[in-house]
Amino acid sequence: MTSTQKLLLLLSVAGLFLLVYLLQPILTPFLVGLALALSRLGRVRLGGMEQPELSTFKWIAIIMCTLLAGGGVFWAAAEPMAHFTSPPPLYGGDSGTAEAAFVALSQ
Repeated sequence: MTSTQKLLLLLSVAGLFLLVYLLQPILTPFLVGLALALSRLGRVRLGGMEQPELSTFKWIAIIMCTLLAGGGVFWAAAEPMAHFTSPPPLYGGDSGTAEAAFVALSQ
């Protein structure tokens, strides 16, 4: 076995390990939730109400507004940093300079 083949083998094994390691925090709650939903516990009514207080449309509207607001809050801080590290071509200049900071904050 050549050194190139050994390196490729190491990368393939390490890559699979990292993939499993990084996906575990995402897959574990999803699989637990799926198992609970498909079990008899999935039929439990929370709140003890016959009719839900909010319709499905209202729940979806609440979730969409929350996601949009969260994206706006994130982008409000991320956009100036993005313009500081990579100034828009229209304004030119070098990244990481005082001029880039002025341009980034004036957007």
